[in-house]
Amino acid sequence: MLREGAVSSSPGSFVYLLLLIWRVLQGDAAYQEFLTWSARPSVLVLDIVSFLFLVYHAITFFDAAPRALWCTSAASASPSSWSARRTTPRGWSHRPWCSGSSWVRK
Repeated sequence: MLREGAVSSSPGSFVYLLLLIWRVLQGDAAYQEFLTWSARPSVLVLDIVSFLFLVYHAITFFDAAPRALWCTSAASASPSSWSARRTTPRGWSHRPWCSGSSWVRK
């Protein structure tokens, strides 16, 4: 449950990045004003908490995703299960992910 709640900080980081880009495009004075606003303690705490949530979400994603897929490694999959899955679009779309997951887990 905490993992799903941690992803809620992602839109805030995206909005912060969009504000930064918008202020840079407006000129140096607007950018300096944005930096002054960003240096406020409340904004810094919000950024740090958001960053920690995003790191937690990334760690748990890379931990849970290989276990949620139908393949764990090429060595454990039997040839019949591979050939049965090749005919489905889902099998083809997951082949690069499974290859990468089995490489990471080694």
